[in-house]
Amino acid sequence: KFAEINSSIDGYSIFVTSNYDEWQKQAKALHQCICACGYYQGTADGNYTIVFIQKEGVPIATAQIYQNGNLGQFYADETDRNNCAPSEEVRAALDKWMAQVPKSKFKKAKPRQRKSAKKEVAA
Repeated sequence: KFAEINSSIDGYSIFVTSNYDEWQKQAKALHQCICACGYYQGTADGNYTIVFIQKEGVPIATAQIYQNGNLGQFYADETDRNNCAPSEEVRAALDKWMAQVPKSKFKKAKPRQRKSAKKEVAA
């Protein structure tokens, strides 16, 4: 659902993925709990979207975007929890990316109804 969104902004690769190996790479490099604390399932449930920011394939930051398009958590390397905010340059790149993404992209997808399922008619 994010495939048509430009993912290269100011030298940063900004993207959404369901590839768990990519999630683990990001979590390990940035000392983040996105894998250990259930964020993958929260994304699968449509509660929010996790956005990855990398530069030349190196994880830089991770952002949590809620269904209404608002930014939730936004962290770079969490080794020092008191100083793990991404740089202003990274924030500016994320802001540009978010400006081109319709807020509807962050909403929970409605379950598809199977074509073979017939609606019951009340008697």
